[in-house]
Amino acid sequence: MSFLEFFERISLLKIIKDHLATFKRYKSNRYLFSDIIIIFLFPIVISLLCTYGFGIAITTESASLLISIYSIFAGLLFGLQIFMFDVISRAATQDIPVKWKRTRIDKIEYVALNVSFEISVCLLGVFGLVILEFLGLSASKIAILLDIYLFSTFVLVLLSIIKGIHVLMTDAISNARE
Repeated sequence: MSFLEFFERISLLKIIKDHLATFKRYKSNRYLFSDIIIIFLFPIVISLLCTYGFGIAITTESASLLISIYSIFAGLLFGLQIFMFDVISRAATQDIPVKWKRTRIDKIEYVALNVSFEISVCLLGVFGLVILEFLGLSASKIAILLDIYLFSTFVLVLLSIIKGIHVLMTDAISNARE
């Protein structure tokens, strides 16, 4: 296996591209720029304010806490990912009108793509914090900025996943009542 084949195997570019596709308007190719601003630019502002405005540093205790948070959520999200695969399989075989089936599968896909991205953020967060600890927690403001950016992104994408699951559940409840 060549280096490029190996890199392609571990590349997160497809996951990021699929995550970006969730910012398109439903049944349209137009992006919702407000979502892009909230998920990508807002964490930049938060991390800049925390790092340079408030002088927040990452201590050994906070790094350990963040590593624990990322690790726990990565495990939970892996479980959710497997559950989502089962839900998609069942949704494809349900005897419901095609329009509802397509809409349900699209909503499930939205959540599943965001879960994959969130797992990637967790892994990058753990990796960044471990590197920061090995280099010394006072390594550089840029490393701290990146860690705060990843954590901010983690929280916002997690809220997006919760909202997507909420929509799926309320739709399923509404359909069950009909």
